[in-house]
Amino acid sequence: MTSAELADALLVSQKVEYEDVWDLRNPCDVLESGSKGGSDVVQSKFNKLLNSDYYKNNPGYDCSEIATDFYDTAGQQGKIYRIEGKDGVINGYEYGKVYDFEYHEVYSDGVYIYDPRYQNTPVLKDDYFRALKEINPDGFDVFTIQ
Repeated sequence: MTSAELADALLVSQKVEYEDVWDLRNPCDVLESGSKGGSDVVQSKFNKLLNSDYYKNNPGYDCSEIATDFYDTAGQQGKIYRIEGKDGVINGYEYGKVYDFEYHEVYSDGVYIYDPRYQNTPVLKDDYFRALKEINPDGFDVFTIQ
């Protein structure tokens, strides 16, 4: 199943009306600048993903897959960041607790970070990285992979 199909399945599993399901093939349904978190259509889809129980109930679903879900939902606009700790371990928040990971990937529209395991609302990019700095005293590197 592709991440676009999974995003559709997540939306359908939440029993949204067909009119609410975003056609990922529509080139007009892309992020628009100037509004908080993109267009209303895209933001609605992001909010559904941010509040999906799927990510919480499926801990084996990797952060890279979540980031790709958001990237695909945005019509492959925005960026996916890969975050790696300087010492080979990155501490990150997951549902209010700190865990260590080999890496962490998140989606950004350029202004906000979308990480449903961190918070169920968009977080300003600077605030997100500031929070990571607090729990990673040795620092970390951020790579743009998409």
